[in-house]
Amino acid sequence: MNKILITGATGFIGSHIAAAFVKEGREIVVTARNKGDLSGYQRMQKLFQWFQLNGTTDKLCKVVEADISRPQFGLSHDTYHSLLNDTSEIIHCAASTSFADKLRSSVEVANLEALKHVLKFATEASVDRFNLVSTAFVCPTGLNVCKEEIVERKSFLNVYEETKYRAEKESKRVCELSGIPWKIYRPSIVYGNSQNGRTFRFNGLYYPIKTLYLLKRMFAGDLQNGGNHSMKLGVHRDDEGRIFFPIKLETKPNTGINLIPVDFFVNAFLALFNTDDAGKIYHITNPYPSPLELLLDYTTSYLDIAGITTRPHIQKSGEQRNAMEKLFYSYLGEYSLYLTDDRVFDTSHTNHLLQPLDIHCPPLDYRLFKTIMDYAMKTNWGKTLLQE
Repeated sequence: MNKILITGATGFIGSHIAAAFVKEGREIVVTARNKGDLSGYQRMQKLFQWFQLNGTTDKLCKVVEADISRPQFGLSHDTYHSLLNDTSEIIHCAASTSFADKLRSSVEVANLEALKHVLKFATEASVDRFNLVSTAFVCPTGLNVCKEEIVERKSFLNVYEETKYRAEKESKRVCELSGIPWKIYRPSIVYGNSQNGRTFRFNGLYYPIKTLYLLKRMFAGDLQNGGNHSMKLGVHRDDEGRIFFPIKLETKPNTGINLIPVDFFVNAFLALFNTDDAGKIYHITNPYPSPLELLLDYTTSYLDIAGITTRPHIQKSGEQRNAMEKLFYSYLGEYSLYLTDDRVFDTSHTNHLLQPLDIHCPPLDYRLFKTIMDYAMKTNWGKTLLQE
């Protein structure tokens, strides 16, 4: 029986898709590299344990130890051709999510060189369909609405957006040239499960909140020991005993952070994947982006800190951040650009298919925010996941 090949199955998105297929009893093949002392097979087994799947995974999931960044995935001739014959459809999830331009070469290998080999495999296997998991942030900034289509773009916020944009264009070009039906799925920023907070990746939404949590711990220790460092940065305890950070975050009107829980993504992806249409791009996004001010209220309440406010973004050369603001923004790095993102995503194609199935993105209210942050704290930002 021909199977669905999933790349990037050891990653956050890919593993959730793989686990969802296994839960449905569908047969899949995944590519996985060795990492450290673990083989690709062992990495997948650890992930399936985390997903609380039983021992039937070996019957439903075949793990191929492969490196898709290499020609023929680094496999022997016989193994490669066996995989070709075994594959009827591809879900390409593998990608580097690094924003750092200093890592450009490795990001290009992961997001473009590997794609070249996967597309070559797709044409040789004559697959029934090629599915690319991309990102909603391939869309340009400054548009009124980002359509579910490929829009020409010349400048990018970071190498991640650039390579994913180029990957979309190349996937469409090669598939149409080869006569392979294709679909592209564009999630926004994905966080943990909305029901219980479970996740094993703590970037995106989590990163700035974790930064404030660690700063709180650091300055609490300093204040307990005289507060010399805190005093220089204007950090102190307020009248209610909360640590006060003199930070004003820059914001812009009509902007927000588009966040979706991973269980909504999986439900939406499966529904879109199961349709027979092709040549479509789907935005799996939140119709109600979270304003920075709202997320800030949630964060300061949850962490019991004070002093952090917002101010209009002013592009003036004389505008200077204070020492504490410079420290915080230095920790945020490229993430800071998404605090004032102005992209609004059209979801016409997606809603047409999801609404009849009653699949909707839950609003990120404080109850949900607390659920995902409680899980982050419980697992010490992922350090104690294996002790659950």
